[in-house]
Order: sequence, then C-alpha cells, then structure tokens
Amino acid sequence: LGKMLDGGLDFRRRNPGAKVHDLRMGDLVKDPMRAVEAIYAFAGEELPLAAGLAMREHVAKANRERKAGGHKYGCEDFGLDAAEVDARFSGYKAAFGV
Repeated sequence: LGKMLDGGLDFRRRNPGAKVHDLRMGDLVKDPMRAVEAIYAFAGEELPLAAGLAMREHVAKANRERKAGGHKYGCEDFGLDAAEVDARFSGYKAAFGV
C-alpha cells in the first residue's frame, strides 16, 4: 500500500496537469453513493441503473450490520505498530492533510 501511494504522489509530481480524482475515506463512509456518483461524473460517465441499485442494496445491508455492532480495528489487530504506520504514510498524510 505504501509503495502504491508513493507511486501516486510521484505520478502527480511528474504530471502536474494530470486529471486525478481524489476521494477521501471520510466522504466515502459518510455518503457512499454520492462518492460513487462523483467518480462516475469525473470520468464523464453515468452510473448504470442496475449498478446503482446493487450498490444501494449493499450500502443498506452494511448500515444494518454496522448498527448491529459493526466492527472496529486498529493497527495492533494486524500485528502493526501504529507509530511505524504513521511514519510510513507521513508523506501522503502531509500531501493531503489527513
């Protein structure tokens, strides 16, 4: 994941005029359908009706599961050190203010 994000930052540095759609995780969690529709709009496409319906069903199911207890996790749950993860992604976080 770190290499992928570093590659994305490097691509932006090398191609300052490139069209890139940024999607913040918080926006995706807050309103997934709006986020998906924004991606399609950025690409100049319309979200197909069947795909939109399937996505809405998935979001509704996920919301029900979250309300029933959901899940929470941290770096430690995966054997990672939070400080090391934070340091590894510091460039990305600085670039996007996250």
